[in-house]
Amino acid sequence: MTLRGGVPLWEGTQRISDRQRLGYVRHLRRHGLPDRGYGQLGSPAHGIVLNVLLKGAARVTQINEATRRELRVLIGKAIEQGLSPAEAGDYIQSATQFSEYRAERIARTELMNAYNASALQSYNRYGVQMVEAVDGDDDEECAQRNGQQFTVDDAMSIEDHPNGTLDWIPVTGG
Repeated sequence: MTLRGGVPLWEGTQRISDRQRLGYVRHLRRHGLPDRGYGQLGSPAHGIVLNVLLKGAARVTQINEATRRELRVLIGKAIEQGLSPAEAGDYIQSATQFSEYRAERIARTELMNAYNASALQSYNRYGVQMVEAVDGDDDEECAQRNGQQFTVDDAMSIEDHPNGTLDWIPVTGG
């Protein structure tokens, strides 16, 4: 996913121009998301946060769009603050009406999705072609995927279930 000027959302480590910064702000406003309070645009965490702000909480059920937008903001701030899934769950719970279990489940799932997307984009940027799924064997879907190799592009389209454990490692060398 890209913003104006073809700037990838995950490219948080690149410095951005004032024009790109304005494009980010306009894009966030157009989607009804706050355009302030996410640290320095262009910082290492910023691309991850932007991705969460635009796509996060998409699979959370039984909530309205206002709650979804608020979750995106909370998750984005949790990432910027470097919170663990448990800490992010506490943060979400304190700002919403979610139970402790649901808040932590949302936090764990959304942080995992954000970090996996960031890792895959980083691998792609550095020329890694293939990745291996590390997913355990707690359920049939995970067990089938565990240890399998995928192209980075294919891996980007794979979504793990809530509370999942999917991780990606680069396959290098022969």
